[in-house]
Amino acid sequence: MKKKVFSAALVLSLALTGSAMADPALTQVSEVSDVEWIDGTNLFRAQDEEGYYMADIDGNAVSKSGYASSFGSSNGFITAYSMAVEGANAEGLLAPDGTEVIECKYGDIKVPNEHWAAAFVLTPADANNYDYQALLAGDGDKYYLIETVDFYHLADGKATLTGSFPRENCLDYDAQGDYLSVEDRTTNKVTMYDGSWNVVAEDLSSVYTEPDGIPVSGYEIYSENGQQGVKDADGNVLIEPAYKYVYDVENGYVRVSTGDLYGLLDLNGNVIVPAEADEIARCYYVPSNEGDSSYVSAGYAAAFVGGKLAFYDMSGKQTVEPTLSKDLVEVNGASATYTDLEGKKHILAADGVDTVLDEAHQEIRPLYHGSGLLYEFQDADYKKGLIDWHGNELLPIGQYDLELSGDGRYLIDNTDYDAGILYEVDYGMGNTQAEAA
Repeated sequence: MKKKVFSAALVLSLALTGSAMADPALTQVSEVSDVEWIDGTNLFRAQDEEGYYMADIDGNAVSKSGYASSFGSSNGFITAYSMAVEGANAEGLLAPDGTEVIECKYGDIKVPNEHWAAAFVLTPADANNYDYQALLAGDGDKYYLIETVDFYHLADGKATLTGSFPRENCLDYDAQGDYLSVEDRTTNKVTMYDGSWNVVAEDLSSVYTEPDGIPVSGYEIYSENGQQGVKDADGNVLIEPAYKYVYDVENGYVRVSTGDLYGLLDLNGNVIVPAEADEIARCYYVPSNEGDSSYVSAGYAAAFVGGKLAFYDMSGKQTVEPTLSKDLVEVNGASATYTDLEGKKHILAADGVDTVLDEAHQEIRPLYHGSGLLYEFQDADYKKGLIDWHGNELLPIGQYDLELSGDGRYLIDNTDYDAGILYEVDYGMGNTQAEAA
């Protein structure tokens, strides 16, 4: 029987006040031991005598055991290696509920989007001709060639094998929505398939090409009178053709351009950043939830206007005027950091609060999946503490490690190498980062 890795729930609320809006707060949920996040998810990697398995936020096992420690996650699925399979071809694909949707019989599995997986069967090779190199300490390097590539269509929690190619017929591939493009290694011909493996387009210029008349992303960028707009898959106009270029329809947001300057809209046509920016900033600390965009963090967007940083809320109001040069700031989502002329570190929050950090909080780093709302700080001995985007201290120095879950709602505070505390993070409104502003 697998152990439950958590103790009974505890209650400790760390409510913070005194800023322009409700600040993040932590509520202690339970003590944990011997667990780590599977990066980008709300699942834990836990261990028993048979090997590793996946556990949910309550510490209950959701998969069988017997996997190796190296779980990975991409687009809502988890890759895992079976300890019972010898050789290079031991990787499989799991759904978040622990179901093994692709058997552990591949050397590598990639999940380019939520609709497709590419699974590679590997065969031994040598250093003169190989696709993969395994670095094995003490045992010498090993080399492998791709033997075959199997493509699985992912839907309703299942994976269906739809197409398979030997190495010579698969050089590259890309998934766009429910469509998959494959480039032939021998002929360089690019063919696009739908989820039932019907050919829908041929002789494309690259695997990234969107064929005319096929809204592969579910949206169509169209032109009228020299201007571009956006339609949905049914032809309904979402954004009128009022911009020279429309780029990057990404999870509900659209980057647009006048030809010289850039702006950001949502798919209802609402202006978030007027077309006045040199660049729309991206954030790589946002949660990994389906539908989250790298353009928007906790209800704010960042842009550089005249070479200086500005923040905007979702109504298009400029909440931070452009005064700091791009060369001086590092944008981390709903906040940015910079160092002033006296050498002091600042956190500039997207709501306009500029905090000068004291000596104890100079060494800071934004937490992944925290949208720039949470920062760890550390001392000379690499012990860590936690502050929010307004500089309020949530956890004192002395922690071993701090990691957020994929959706940013839970924090593991590892007080020691193999023991810690699980907190729930309340971002102030509705417990979601997107609503926090």
